[in-house]
Amino acid sequence: MRLSTFLVSVATLLFSANIFAGSASSHEETMECGSNSITIGMSTDDIKAICGQFWEPAFISKHTRPVLRKVADSNQENDHFEKWLYRIVEHQETHVVIKNGQIVKIFNTPQP
Repeated sequence: MRLSTFLVSVATLLFSANIFAGSASSHEETMECGSNSITIGMSTDDIKAICGQFWEPAFISKHTRPVLRKVADSNQENDHFEKWLYRIVEHQETHVVIKNGQIVKIFNTPQP
């Protein structure tokens, strides 16, 4: 009985943490860079070509993880992720998530 109560408590805390974390960020379809903007689906080469000198983020993190869903005609074993962090507006950071060279997500997080 104690184990089930503990598991329910942990599940509730994780669910609450996810809701709280999700409410602190906003998902976007585009991000301005200079006089242009980047959008979901673009490649990293597209970003560099469109944004010119404004493409370079403040920070880049790179991660490799095993492929979760294998595509029938692909032998790819790992997905390569990059998160590019931009500090464009005061008290806000914009994150651009790139999977295998293509933008899959853009979101903002407030900063104190």
